Amino acid sequence: SFYKELISHPKIIATPHISFHTETTIKTANDIMIDNVEAWINGNPINIVN
Repeated sequence: SFYKELISHPKIIATPHISFHTETTIKTANDIMIDNVEAWINGNPINIVN
């Protein structure tokens, strides 16, 4: 399959994408989520997209 050919290519290094997954990044993401929900509840949504 294409995927097997791709990851076996000598110029390709396949790595899992978990390096961002730390206690700090999880806490930061949760804090941002809580800030967004609280702002929305209070009628002041953050990062509005038109």
